[in-house]
Parts: sequence; C-alpha cells; structure tokens
Amino acid sequence: MSEGHLTEGLEEMTQQFGSDCKESIELIITGEHTKRVHELRDRASETKKRFDKPAFRFFQILEHMREE
Repeated sequence: MSEGHLTEGLEEMTQQFGSDCKESIELIITGEHTKRVHELRDRASETKKRFDKPAFRFFQILEHMREE
C-alpha cells in the first residue's frame, strides 16, 4: 500500500490507541505483512505444542495438515 490518505489515517488511529490504552501498535503493511505471515507459518510448522494465541494455533494446524 502506498503512503497517503489511508496510511495517514492508520497512523492517527495508532497514536490515538496509544493515548487511550497506554499500549502501542506496530503497523505492518503489504510486503512486510506477507513476510511476517510467512515467518509465523514457518515457526508454527516447527512445533505441535499448544499455544494460547488462537491465530498462531490456527497456523500450526494448517501447517501440520500440509505435512500429511
């Protein structure tokens, strides 16, 4: 996604969230997002241990189904 109106709005939302919740959010857009998803899938394929994070657990199940 090119920078512009939408990304500026996301940056404003990130700053507002930080002010309201005293937490931070890191925006990951387009190519970097794809890279991070692939990294998560690779890590998920390396273990069958249960994790409390539903998204990571979902990747584990999908990646281990591929092996069968």
